Amino acid sequence: MPKPPELEQQPTPQQARPAMKAGHQGVSGSSEAPLMQTETGQKTTEGGAREAAFDSYVREHLLARKKNPRLLKRRRLKADVMVEFVIDRHGALLQSSIAKPSRIREFDRAAIKLIKTASPFPRAPEYIGWEQRRYEIVLSYEVR
Repeated sequence: MPKPPELEQQPTPQQARPAMKAGHQGVSGSSEAPLMQTETGQKTTEGGAREAAFDSYVREHLLARKKNPRLLKRRRLKADVMVEFVIDRHGALLQSSIAKPSRIREFDRAAIKLIKTASPFPRAPEYIGWEQRRYEIVLSYEVR
């Protein structure tokens, strides 16, 4: 028995191409890296879309304050720094560190300074169920 035409034309999973990420280089100059967070509070959470929107808001709050180090103005350098930080629901910075350093010390210093100057972070809305939240964000620096 022959297959219907619509089934013959569909690609198999091996033939399918991976989806492209939208907004790879954003307006802020930061690559759209995966935003990773873990909850450190005791409450259970619901409403993942609302929390994802708040997580994006925290990321934008951080990136709005990002600056390139002055020491590197005349060099053409590019590097990524992964920062890790913990905030409480009131927006207070509880902990910060470099999760994955770049090979350029000035970018690493700028990343730590960025987290500290971005504090306090936005307060979590009442519908957010966590008490503390850990974020890992990749900051892309490029000096032209």
